[in-house]
Amino acid sequence: MQRRTELHARLEQLARDRLTLQQTITDIEASQAASIADLGDAWTPPLNWRETKQALADVEATERMINSGLGPLDEQIDLAMSEAREAIEQALNRLRRPLVAIVQRAMVSMVEANAQLHSIEAKSNRLLGYARYHLTDGTLQQRLQLVERTAALLDAVGDGPHAA
Repeated sequence: MQRRTELHARLEQLARDRLTLQQTITDIEASQAASIADLGDAWTPPLNWRETKQALADVEATERMINSGLGPLDEQIDLAMSEAREAIEQALNRLRRPLVAIVQRAMVSMVEANAQLHSIEAKSNRLLGYARYHLTDGTLQQRLQLVERTAALLDAVGDGPHAA
């Protein structure tokens, strides 16, 4: 990632250099306009014009070289990032799966125990006229269904987004 950032910064600098060199060439040609008009094809450019033209050619060649390498570099970085994300997802799913199973078993036990408690409280209410507080069965069932859907989702994706 750092190398890509450095290359983009270098391209920005080269673009600024190219513009500066192009302006310098334009300025030299403007200052030589009378000589160019008088001499025509016999006009010989000054040394600084030739040096600036060569510097411009060098900058443009460097820009082309960096641009040609930037595409493959971007592809390599994107591939590496994708592989890293997939590896992280797989590792997290391996950690999630046993914990979701534990929560699922615990919730099934809670639902079963709550059903037994509900039965006892119903008997208490019939025999004694009052019942103690207990968890509503619907709330536990909804939470259990959520945990079961999570477990099913983890089973469906395997260890990662591309697992079969």
